[in-house]
Amino acid sequence: MNSGALQTSAHSLPGLVRQLEQARDAQWRRSSVPSPRDDTTEPSQGVRSDPTADTALDPRRLRLRAAVLRCCGPRAT
Repeated sequence: MNSGALQTSAHSLPGLVRQLEQARDAQWRRSSVPSPRDDTTEPSQGVRSDPTADTALDPRRLRLRAAVLRCCGPRAT
C-alpha cells in the first residue's frame, strides 16, 4: 500500500468507526416510524402484539445486523 492510500485510509477510519458504532446502536433502538397502534385511539382488534419479536424480526434491522456481521464478525453485535 502506498503512502497516499495509507493516509486516505487513516483519514477515513474515524468516520467509519463512528458509523459502525451508530449501526450497532441502531440495531436495538425503537423505530422512529410510528406503529399502527400509535395512530388511533381505538383498542387493537384480534391479533396479539409481540413487540419483542416485531423488533427482533424487523427486516430492516436484520439487514443492518447482517451488514455489521459482514463488516466485523459476531463480536461486533
